[in-house]
Amino acid sequence: MSQFPEKLTTYIKKSQQKLAVNTTGRNAKDMAKNIFQRMAQKANSLLIIESRGFGIKAYVVERRGDEVELIGYAENNIMESSEALADIVVQLKRDDFSVPSKALLVSGAVTSALLPLPIEGDRKLSDKQMQELVRWELEPLFTESVGHWTIGGLLIACGYLKEPERKRLLEELGEQKERMAGRGGRSPARFGELAIRAGFITKEQLDECLSVHEKNQLADPTIDCSWSDESIASEDQGGLWLCSAINAQVRNEWLTVFGEHKIFLEAIYSQHHSAVTQLPVNKHEQLLLVINISLVTLIQVKNNHVVASKQHRCSDYALEASDIVQLVSDYISDEPLDGESLEKVYYSGYHPRINDFVQELSDSLSCHFLNLDGVLDVNNLVNDPFSGDAAIMGAARHHFYKFSSQQLSSLHGTPPPPPWYKQPKLQVAAVVVVVILGISGNESYYIYERVSTESEVQENGLAVEKIDSINSKINSDNAEYNRLMLEKKKLQEKLSMLSKRQSGLNTILLRRQQFLVDLLPLFSRSINDLIMIHRIEETSWYQFSVSGWSVDQLSIDEFNQKLTDELDVWDMQIVDNSSQEEKGFSGIDGYKFTMILESI
Repeated sequence: MSQFPEKLTTYIKKSQQKLAVNTTGRNAKDMAKNIFQRMAQKANSLLIIESRGFGIKAYVVERRGDEVELIGYAENNIMESSEALADIVVQLKRDDFSVPSKALLVSGAVTSALLPLPIEGDRKLSDKQMQELVRWELEPLFTESVGHWTIGGLLIACGYLKEPERKRLLEELGEQKERMAGRGGRSPARFGELAIRAGFITKEQLDECLSVHEKNQLADPTIDCSWSDESIASEDQGGLWLCSAINAQVRNEWLTVFGEHKIFLEAIYSQHHSAVTQLPVNKHEQLLLVINISLVTLIQVKNNHVVASKQHRCSDYALEASDIVQLVSDYISDEPLDGESLEKVYYSGYHPRINDFVQELSDSLSCHFLNLDGVLDVNNLVNDPFSGDAAIMGAARHHFYKFSSQQLSSLHGTPPPPPWYKQPKLQVAAVVVVVILGISGNESYYIYERVSTESEVQENGLAVEKIDSINSKINSDNAEYNRLMLEKKKLQEKLSMLSKRQSGLNTILLRRQQFLVDLLPLFSRSINDLIMIHRIEETSWYQFSVSGWSVDQLSIDEFNQKLTDELDVWDMQIVDNSSQEEKGFSGIDGYKFTMILESI
């Protein structure tokens, strides 16, 4: 009986120890589970920076299965990219958001286009060759679409000026020019000065936009490009390639800014093109209209591939619905497309008048317009609704789900780290291993010396490789010779064509010279003593403007009559003869006249 309490105490202690072990095991499992969840959450989270050129918006998104959800948001109106991103990081941390280590940049400074590249057959070009080829084709389009900003456009894009106010200022500026035309003296006021006088903007806001305008004018025109991994089938030789471009200086600035905050910039997307991945999957042709402040873009998609793209720049004037109608009308047809008539057009964008434009387009084109925006903030985290957020969602989905580059072409962001074999620490370790292997090899070299047969095989192999190398070089030289001969033939044909054009041009110039030599004496035969001819100017081919001064109107009429008779022989006529009172030299009263001569 005395042993029972001791057994009971021992049993209780063992039970407590077992319970403690089980509890510790469950805690360890929970901790490991939490760690893996955080790692997965970090891998699926992404910081998306939207840069419309004047301040930035930041979206923290997370991939959850097949959905992309917004979990954080911040914005500012700071134009300097370094200061703007630093402020965004401060805002996110202040709101207890973890700043993701990876990011995307959706920028209005990126333009995309379909380019017919002259690539023969299945020929593969190196990245450097493709870069130069795409840059050569895309640089003029990039300059036209992105490089033009007027002061009025900058003020509107910054939110300092409204479209009706700019229209009113432009009308007033035109009226001033008309009133001062021909009067001399002080020139009309500039646009910015009129805006300040009207109280629409402040001098500080104008100076800020002038600084941005000057920076844009002085920017290095070099661009960085990207292209789809494959061409899109078309009738053009080499097919169509979906390409994108951004100013190289702007790209490098953003890479530096993200690097300062230890954020890896995965890719750079076009704000005018990224919404294309939001279109529903459809084998028939679809139209996407993106209406932004500086650019209107029309994209035609078929089988998730972009088959046509068209842009209209509006950064230097007030956009009207008629401009968009002209852009879209070529793609709207009453005839069925692939067996299905086009009855709806998808649209996106952040232009302040986008709803008015869509209403007018619906009435004039008889199409149903469907809005792709309003898909990001489904949980109403932000009070004010987003505009143009389809581009943000499109870029996120394209990155997360690795959609085709024939649908959306993105530019590379931060260069990836060097491969493991180029890292300094591993290179040192490799050197040590090589040294050790070298020593071991010297010790075991006698085995290689013993096997004479392997030595003979190796010598024969080297001889075969040398012969193959010689044959390859001969074939390469033959291919190069054929290429040079073909290029020589093309240059000879071009030289022959240019010679013919030069001969024709010389003939035309000689005839024009003889015509002028024969025409000038006509005026000396027609003029009287009371006429002074100030200027004879050829305004266009076989059209002349004659201006002068006379003492009285009768002398002008006499000169007109004689000149008309002389011109009959030349198959020419006077189409305009105007005169007005004007004092001549020494204040003599008289008449100033102007005559327009042209061929019948």
